Amino acid sequence: MTEFFITFDALPDAAVTDPVPLRIGVGKTLLTRLLREQGSKTDEALQAAPAPLAFWLCDNWWRLRWEPIPPGGRSPAWRLRHELTAVGGGYAWPRLAFWGDVERVGILSQADPPGVVGPVRFLTDALTYSDFICQTKGE
Repeated sequence: MTEFFITFDALPDAAVTDPVPLRIGVGKTLLTRLLREQGSKTDEALQAAPAPLAFWLCDNWWRLRWEPIPPGGRSPAWRLRHELTAVGGGYAWPRLAFWGDVERVGILSQADPPGVVGPVRFLTDALTYSDFICQTKGE
């Protein structure tokens, strides 16, 4: 199984509400690859506070691990609990969706289309599965 991971660069004297470089990935697939402000250089980390992400993961952990995509499709209520963009907090989050698939977790990453206007454009398109056993650590 492919391991899901979240890492962040802990900055000296930073509070959990301060933005830090944060990476999310599965195996060798980095889900936070992005372009900043219409630049041509890619970055591997988004800038966000870890606290809103941690609260969202704690609030939704059971659903992320066990709840499948509904037969009728992804409703707005389902999306709030399964899509990372719902974390909010004033940060740009990648378009990632997580759902339970019996003994594993499905993870869908959708890149922002070219021409997206905003502070960042996420670049990773991927559909992968993980056992969702991970170690979250600051680097």
